[in-house]
Amino acid sequence: MNKHYSLLLISACLVACSSTQAVDVEDPFRGWGSQFSDQTELRNRLDAQQPSVQIEQLSYRLLSADRTNRVDIGLNSSVVEFAEGRSYVAALALPEHLEQVEVEVDSLITNMVFVPTIAVYDKQLQPLAKFNQTTLSAEGFLTIKQQFSPTLARKARYILVYTAHEQLFGKTELIDPKVAYELKMGIDRPAARKVYAKHSPIGQINIRLNKVQFGSQFKATTSNSAGATVLATAAATSLVEPSKVQAVTVLQPATEQFYQQQIRLAIAEGNIEQALLFLKEAEAAGSDTAQHTFTEAIKEKIP
Repeated sequence: MNKHYSLLLISACLVACSSTQAVDVEDPFRGWGSQFSDQTELRNRLDAQQPSVQIEQLSYRLLSADRTNRVDIGLNSSVVEFAEGRSYVAALALPEHLEQVEVEVDSLITNMVFVPTIAVYDKQLQPLAKFNQTTLSAEGFLTIKQQFSPTLARKARYILVYTAHEQLFGKTELIDPKVAYELKMGIDRPAARKVYAKHSPIGQINIRLNKVQFGSQFKATTSNSAGATVLATAAATSLVEPSKVQAVTVLQPATEQFYQQQIRLAIAEGNIEQALLFLKEAEAAGSDTAQHTFTEAIKEKIP
């Protein structure tokens, strides 16, 4: 009697399981506890962490216009308080003298995904624009692809990539390419369980600058890593041919400090091109300490 009863239970279980294989899941995280076990902890850690810097204190990475720029946004990234809440942030600098550009940000999707927002600033770090419309690309990225207007391209100098705090409580439905193709071709198929990626405060993004055009002021520059000779040459060039742009105003101490920090960081990393870019920009804005900062940093770098 017990044997027949056990067989009946097993049969009923098999029938029930087979009938639910192709049914959409109302709660996509039910039974997937291990898949998203870290996401809540990551969000709580961000909530508990105080914003570490102001945007003027960030170290900005110069984006390359001729290749994909990979950026990791992680627990060691700076935290900034935005209108939409605090977020880990990627701080990036655009090339100078842009006339046209399309900025593409691809966020890698695993079991979690960083939902990007792009904030655009001018050279004085005044806000210009903000973009947050994402799409799920055919390559499997959560993507923002934004063409800058000519006016915006000329003014834009820095961008911050972050995620709005409200996004951390959401999820993105993932599209199986095979299912999408079959639906497009009108092929009947049983309903499949939907799969989601939960939103995360950290992630990996790829940034590309497409359709780039520079203005007539742009001058091609070259750089290499020949060591002290290159550093000394760059220093001599800067000293012999200082910026011809006349200072029209005296910078505020915070802005002056920002340029000093960016110049020193660039030289410490061996990126003389970026240091010269910040030097030129600082002098054009009215800095009277940028040249001295550049020279001293070069002296410290040369053995």
